This record gives sequence, structure tokens and C-alpha cells, in this order.
Amino acid sequence: MTTSITARYPQRVAWATLLVAFMTFCLLVAGIAWAINWVLFDSTIDLRTTVKVSRGTIGYTAPNDTERVVRDRYPVQTGDTVRTDELSQGHLTIADPLNNDQVLATVQLLGGSAFSLEQAARPRFGLGDNPYTVLITDAEGSIDVVVSPQLEREMRLEIRSDTYQVRLDHEGYYRLNFGMDTLEVNVREGVAVVIGDTGEAKLIDDNSTGFFRKGVATRVETKLVDLVQNPLFGAAGSNDNSVDWWGCYDSKPDEDKTSPVGIFERIYFQGRYALHIKRSQTEANKPRSTGCYHSYAIQRTDGDVGLDVSQYDSLYIRATIYLMNHSVNGCGAAGTECPVMIVVSFKNAQNKVEGRLSQWIQGFYVNYNDQIGGRIRCDNCSSNHEHINAESWYTFKSADFVLDIPLDQRDSLRMVELWDVDVYGSGHIYDAYISELALIGVDNDAATAQSVEP
Repeated sequence: MTTSITARYPQRVAWATLLVAFMTFCLLVAGIAWAINWVLFDSTIDLRTTVKVSRGTIGYTAPNDTERVVRDRYPVQTGDTVRTDELSQGHLTIADPLNNDQVLATVQLLGGSAFSLEQAARPRFGLGDNPYTVLITDAEGSIDVVVSPQLEREMRLEIRSDTYQVRLDHEGYYRLNFGMDTLEVNVREGVAVVIGDTGEAKLIDDNSTGFFRKGVATRVETKLVDLVQNPLFGAAGSNDNSVDWWGCYDSKPDEDKTSPVGIFERIYFQGRYALHIKRSQTEANKPRSTGCYHSYAIQRTDGDVGLDVSQYDSLYIRATIYLMNHSVNGCGAAGTECPVMIVVSFKNAQNKVEGRLSQWIQGFYVNYNDQIGGRIRCDNCSSNHEHINAESWYTFKSADFVLDIPLDQRDSLRMVELWDVDVYGSGHIYDAYISELALIGVDNDAATAQSVEP
């Protein structure tokens, strides 16, 4: 008769059972502790990502789906691709759903650009120090990125093309131009890290531009000169509501001073600092302007002069604006009452001799119905004002004040003296934000001297 092991060694079996049960208990406790720790500290949820159309339409494609057309705004999920044609523009807003939808970053798609959103996540709970994580892939064309200066935790934002990776982990303003095996990174404020196909990392910091080409040594230049001091509307000292370097006003000299005034202020809005101009009285009133300006005029005994800009090979305006609303149709009866107007006063070689100023004028508006009057171009404007969507950031780049003049007229018509840069809202009721107003000069000779080869 065979005796079972349990019967023959009851004590050993009991101890073995006890040890197995204890080990199972320990594993369960450790597993539960690990699971709780993971849920509390390492689990994530998606950030709220929304594409908004600034002008035209945006193509939107979900995985395994056909492209759809977006005309206003649309929620974007991970794996989705967004694309603009040459005449369109829009932006991806990345917001924190657990913090009152605070805007963390904005990725602006300029004309002819595209990217795919692979990841946008944050910790599920506010415990620990894990960062916000955003990964964008398949980047093409021109992309502007604004990373908010007011974040509750670190940001890990990475943009990839077929050849390059760009890390934007610091607050700031960045411009990326992706080409075939090329990349140009301009850092207005902040720090960017670029990693090429060889794995080598290159640091690009404030006011620098990095040029990358596959198989060619990287160079970093500072050839872009911003002729507007404080183009991103930084604060004046400790006063967060006052704009440094800009002179601001609530009316033009020829306007009725008895009508209600507007406001101008520096404000934190949509994840960035901006100049806010607003006039909101609802009663009937006369039009009045509100804005800020830079003056470059230098007083001399032999006559005032402007800032000499004749050494620049290229000059152009860049502006980023956000229009809430305005009351007039188009830009008013004379085309001069846009919610945002930009005026550059200058002299070229021809009118410098004649002793008079030229003006370049550009307006931006939302509302227009060609059946009820109102103009979209003023008498002294060289082109129509820009029609854009409300409540969406729009980045504008002007024609070049040098390169876009025919070569046979360039010497006499190009800008040689800069006198004023003015941005304002005009009309009865308007509400707008300007987060950037820059006049960029490109000095190729200076850039050659400042190039850095790794």
C-alpha cells in the first residue's frame, strides 16, 4: 500500500503551503502597492487638444480615415494629422483639462504645413513631478510654437520630421521651417535642442537661428535683427500691466476727445503675454483709436532724422494677433477702422530728398458683408486688409520692404529711414490682442561674421 506524501510528511507539506501562501501574499501586497503608486504617480490622461482655423480651411485626417475639412474648430486626438494649404492657416491649442483648460502651448500651422499628433498627456493626478508630454511627428512646412511661461509642471514638447528632432522644453517663442532634409530653427525667446540623424545634439538659444542640412555642418547665426524693442510685449519693470518701451494712447490727435475712451493693457491671455486693446461702450459714439507705438525720430539742429536701416538686405513685418469682435462692417466707411491696424512710417531715398514720409498700412478684420457697405482697403493702403476668423491666433508676414521691390526701382523706393511703428484698434467697438509685432531686418554681411561652425 502506497502512502501519500501528505500523509508521510505532513509537517513539511504544511510549511511549504504556508511559505507559498506567504509569498503569494507578499507578491499581492507588492503588486497592489506598485499599482497604487503607478495610478497615483505615473498614469496619464490626454491633454485637451483642439485645432482652430485662423483663415481658410484645415484638412483633418484620423487614422484609417479619409481627410475631412475643418472650417472653425475641431477636437484632435492622438494619431490625427492636420494640414493647411498655401492660403490657409490655423493652430493647435494644447490645454490642461484638470486646470481650467489652461493653455500650455500653441502650435501654429502656417500655409502649406502639416503634422501628426502622436502624444499629448499629463499625469492623471497632481502628485509627483512628471512633466506634460507632447510629441508631434511628420512635421512639414512652417510651424510656430509658443510654450506658456506659466506652467505648474515641466513641459516635454518634441517635434519630429523624417530627419530631425526638435526639443522645446522651455517657455518661449519658436519658429521651425522643415524642408526636404533641411531644418531652420529660429528662437525668439527660450532654448531649443535639435538632434540630427547622426544623434548629435545642438543647442539654439535666444535670438539665434540654427540651419541644419543633412550631411552639411550645422551653423548658428544671429542675422535676424529685431528693430522693434520689446516685440513680444514684456512688462515694464514690476508693473505687469504696463508695456515696456512702447508709448500708448487712447486717441489720435484729430479724434473727438469727448467720446468714450478705450483701454490698452499688457495681459496674460491664451498661454502668452499680449497687448490688449478694447473699446466696449455700447451707446452710440464716435470712432476713436487705442494703441501703442514706437518712435525712432532723432531730433537734430539740421532737421529730424529716422533710424538708418539702409544696411539691411531684407526688411519685413511679423505680427501675431487674435481678434474677438468689432462693430463696423469690414473696416468702416473709409477702410481705416479695423480692430487692428499696423502703420509703419518711413522714408525711402526718393521722399527723403523731398522731405516727406511714406506709410505702409495693414488692417485685420472679422466681420464683412459686401451688401451693407464698408471697405476692406483704405485710400493709402497698398493691399486689402486681412480677413481672418474670430477667436483664433493669426500670424502675418508682410511683403518685403526691400526684396519685393522691382530691382530697377529698389534703390529709390526701398526703406532707408524708419520713423514710426504703430499698432492700434479703431472704430466704435473693438476687442483684440497682439502678442507679437516685429520689424525684422536681415543683415547678411553681419551674419557671415557671426556664423558658428561646430
